[in-house]
Amino acid sequence: MELLQLLTARGGKLEVDEAKLREKLQEDPDAVYRLFSNSEEGNSRGILNRVEDVVETTMNSIEERAGSPAQTDFQYTMGRELKSTAERMVDFERRMQQTEDRYWEQFTAMEQAMQKYNQQASYMMQAFGGMQQ
Repeated sequence: MELLQLLTARGGKLEVDEAKLREKLQEDPDAVYRLFSNSEEGNSRGILNRVEDVVETTMNSIEERAGSPAQTDFQYTMGRELKSTAERMVDFERRMQQTEDRYWEQFTAMEQAMQKYNQQASYMMQAFGGMQQ
């Protein structure tokens, strides 16, 4: 832990006290090496190994969400969401077409009823109009 005094973190940036680093490298170069690169697990894990772990975890998280070229759409979150959105769009378009078809059927039925009404009105006008003479 004494070696950690070489490092300071400011705003997410790791800074190394160069004078202290040179001094520690002269005293115990293996300890400095282990501080930066130690593949053991736990608190004694090296800084570079920890950064590598974080980067790997982040990359895996991104790949899980956004996928990779080798994956099918159902193997990652965004692909599944895109497929789901496409399916919902197809369903919406189908329902919209059904609604449009229903309205056209109703309009056609109304037009036919109006024609029938006009024919009956014309017939009645002829029938009643012919009686007045």
